[in-house]
Amino acid sequence: MSLQAVWQDLYDSRLDWAHRAYDLFMDSLDPRVRACFADGGTEASVVLFGRSQVGKTTLLLNVLGIDEQHLARVSQVLRGGRSAGQSSTATAMQYRCAADDNWYLKIQQQQIRVSQQQLVEKLAQLRSHVENGLPSPEDPVEVGIPQKYFSALSRTRPQVRILDLPGDNPQNQQEALHVRQIAGRYLPMADLILIVGKLDDLSFLNPKAFALPGISDWRYTPNRFRIITTFSFSLQSEVEWAKCQTELDASTVRAHVMSQIETHNIDLRNGADLAHLYFPLDFGESWQNTRIGDPDTFRRMDGINTQLMDELLVDIANSATVHGRLRQAADSHIVATRLKQEESQRMHVELERLMIDKNRRKDLMKQAKNLVVIQKDKVTEALVPSFGLQERLEILQKCQQGISCPSCISNLSGLATDTDALIQRISECCNHLIDVAGALEARDILPFNIRSQNPVERAPKKLREQLDRCFSSLHQTFNGYAHSEYFPWLSNSFDEDRAQLRDLMERATQLTIHFTAGLWWDVVESFLRDKVEKLHREKSELATRESALRESERRYARSRTNVTQQKKRLSDFEQEMDAEVARGERFSRYLNDAFDEELAERRRVISDEPSIPRRLLQLLGCKALCDERDKLFG
Repeated sequence: MSLQAVWQDLYDSRLDWAHRAYDLFMDSLDPRVRACFADGGTEASVVLFGRSQVGKTTLLLNVLGIDEQHLARVSQVLRGGRSAGQSSTATAMQYRCAADDNWYLKIQQQQIRVSQQQLVEKLAQLRSHVENGLPSPEDPVEVGIPQKYFSALSRTRPQVRILDLPGDNPQNQQEALHVRQIAGRYLPMADLILIVGKLDDLSFLNPKAFALPGISDWRYTPNRFRIITTFSFSLQSEVEWAKCQTELDASTVRAHVMSQIETHNIDLRNGADLAHLYFPLDFGESWQNTRIGDPDTFRRMDGINTQLMDELLVDIANSATVHGRLRQAADSHIVATRLKQEESQRMHVELERLMIDKNRRKDLMKQAKNLVVIQKDKVTEALVPSFGLQERLEILQKCQQGISCPSCISNLSGLATDTDALIQRISECCNHLIDVAGALEARDILPFNIRSQNPVERAPKKLREQLDRCFSSLHQTFNGYAHSEYFPWLSNSFDEDRAQLRDLMERATQLTIHFTAGLWWDVVESFLRDKVEKLHREKSELATRESALRESERRYARSRTNVTQQKKRLSDFEQEMDAEVARGERFSRYLNDAFDEELAERRRVISDEPSIPRRLLQLLGCKALCDERDKLFG
């Protein structure tokens, strides 16, 4: 073999050791992951991620290379019969070019050939199955698209497999878990990841919009990603902007898009600020409508649109090169470590904030509980005591014990025989009854503690009026006499009036007892009415505080849930990053071992080589070997 041929062979094999390491690394992966992505050749493994209804389906068909005249038909089939404007992706889907002109469907590792109508029906069934909360397939559902629908130009480019992930708004927790698991398994080995969103809603690039492993770190590994904005030229705001530009090219449009991204406070450091990572595009129905409705804008922007789409396809093709895959795999543990450090710090700060909020909510809940206990005591204090017949009789009995007419007044013997003497006894009786009734005290009369002034003492005129009416008939009798003096030897009037006076005094005593008892009953009833009103107020306040307590308990429960969820997110994230670090470190070990073995073999060949020129070429080959290693680990 000539020296030139020897050198050519050494140069061509300078990365064989890395290829062996890569193959060994790929063999260590889950077979489903390995089958889904890079096949070791030039086929590009692309992941498409974005919200619903931003043009993902049309974009993936363009990237796959579907001929323009077949776009509408293929799109309708892949939507499972669902019309445009509705989300067609219910689970992770992977699309590729079939080996022939037939449709193929692969679910749970079982591939079948299907007719176009059968595929539409099966995709519709799958979407309905998932949307109704039933489990999604463990692996992405794979669709093989007939070769006849691909353009002739697409056959000159590397083939592409596109994994289309459902957007960031899963219908339920089960769907969210499914998408997360798929992303965790397949994203690490993707050649390129396309993040898609409408230009008029750049919030899709906010880090908080990404909850999936492998997507949320796009700013840390920007070369693995391309940012696609759709409707980039047909939006009215963009049409007006373009009209104001004297010169328009791809660089101007990219700079314009990036300036809009910056207004959303999205950090684009560490290489995420490179313009070639951003692709403002327009395609599908919106672009066709622009061609018809605004031919001037279409004419000015179509060349830029086509250029950017071509650049995207070139990037996809370049991503599938061996060097690109090797460097990506070699750097993965470095990226994962950096991402873990930065994101973990941010998540720990958020966890600390949630912990502070939880503790504050706990203190507020304790305060609310104490207020409820205090208010319950107030309600107990305000409870209305019983006041029925028995309690009324007790008041009446106590009034009877405290009110009587003394014998010195009620004894009517020895009275002078004139009406003034009888009138004098009436006055003495009334005054005495008013005095003794007014001398009664609440603590001696009422069955429970009420602070109240004696109602008779407070208003003696009412009792006086009652007593006056009691003796009014006798007074009328007195007023009918022509003389105030009685003549017992002429008539019985004195004895009759004295007897009537005795009866009226007894009746006045009973009247005073019942009248006074009635006044005390009114005192109690007024007290109880106030008590009932106060009880209602206290109960209402208790209901308010109990409601506040329930709301406080709900907020505390939510804060505890938030802390628990954040801890789980942090734990899951760190586990995912640890797995990424371990995966990258494992590949680095494969590379180092393969390099050491290759270098040892080259040294053996050099030591056995008798020809000095050939030995020199072998040394140069070792230098090239080391250079390639430095490129990978540099």
